[in-house]
Amino acid sequence: MAFVPFDALWLAVAAVLVASAGSLARLRAHHTGLWLELGGPGMLPRQGVSTCAALTRFYWSRRVGRLGDPSLSRWVTALRAGQLGLVAVQLTLLVQILGV
Repeated sequence: MAFVPFDALWLAVAAVLVASAGSLARLRAHHTGLWLELGGPGMLPRQGVSTCAALTRFYWSRRVGRLGDPSLSRWVTALRAGQLGLVAVQLTLLVQILGV
């Protein structure tokens, strides 16, 4: 069976979800003050846009490295890579659909 671009989309979504869960669990368990500062984010969409925006800014900032937590840094690096991969797959699908 051939590899279909939609397969890559689902793989990228799964990677982002796994990395999100891992980073949130590590953040909540080992950096509770920061987790609360960010609005107590979780996997379910019960938080507002401001909480999601604060979490995204944190993930893409240098604050992650300054925490000195290698495990959290690995989770966040995986999350960043997954997000970039997801964008790349979406752009590839768009180009294929448009036939450009």
